[in-house]
Formats: sequence, C-alpha cells, structure tokens
Amino acid sequence: MAKTDFHLNKIDANHSAAPEIHDKERIQRIMMRGVFVLLMIILALVTMARLTDRPLVAVPPVTEIVDTRDIVLESDTSGRAYVADADGTVLADLGPGQGGFLHTMWRAVQHDRTRHKVAQTGAVTINLHSAGRLRLYDPSSGQTSTLNAFGSKKVASFRALLNQ
Repeated sequence: MAKTDFHLNKIDANHSAAPEIHDKERIQRIMMRGVFVLLMIILALVTMARLTDRPLVAVPPVTEIVDTRDIVLESDTSGRAYVADADGTVLADLGPGQGGFLHTMWRAVQHDRTRHKVAQTGAVTINLHSAGRLRLYDPSSGQTSTLNAFGSKKVASFRALLNQ
C-alpha cells in the first residue's frame, strides 16, 4: 500500500487537477475572423442601402382609418384598469386580474409619456385601419402601438372598447 500511495502522491505533485486553458484555446482565431468578416459585410450592406436610398421593405402599407375612438386609460399598482370615454362615460371598470392587458398598455403609455416629458394624463386614441390593424395612438407622446402584434385575445379587449 505504501508503494501505491507514493505513486499517487508523485502523480498529484506533477499534474494539476485542472488542465491549463490558454486564451488561444477559448475562442479560435478563425471564428473571430469569421465574425469580423460577417460584421463588415452587414455594415457594407446597410451603408449601401442608406446611401442609395433603398426603400424600406418591411413597412406595413399605409391604410385609411375606418373607425376611431378616444379613451382615457387609468390604472393602479394592483392591476385594476379603468377605461372611460373622452367625455367621461365609463366604458370598463375592471378589478385586479381582469384588465391585465389594459393595465399593461396603460403602463406603456405612462412610460412613453415620462420618456417624452409630457403630461401623464390625457386621452389615447384607438384606431381601426381598413387592413384590420388595430392601433393605440397617444397624441401626447406621438407613440403608436399596433395591438394585433399581441394576439387575438388582447385585440378583442380593445375592439370591444371601440364598439361600445
């Protein structure tokens, strides 16, 4: 046994527990060159598109507004959502857990208004476009949110407000 213990101690003394890792082995030089070339190609394509005034291709077509309504969104930290018409008529008074998406959109409007340093109160506009897109427009900050991007259930909550 003493011979084996000595042999293990000799191995432990000569070899560390973890192999040494050099910077060269972490990220291969060819990979870094490939990433650099890819970034340069992207930069060249974007520069060429901007200099030649290439039109944007992923922009939705401009369509006319077929229905619109001004509403006032209010909420609190509990998640309660309150929606009124511009003249003060109550359209919805939803308790915590019921008006989740309305509360979320209220928070987004508040964030945009804070970022643009405009008044936190005021009406927002729901616009239904001829192509079927439903948008929430805040005239105070100039921000527009396309509600269709959030799914049909979320759109239904605002479409119901538009139809009341």
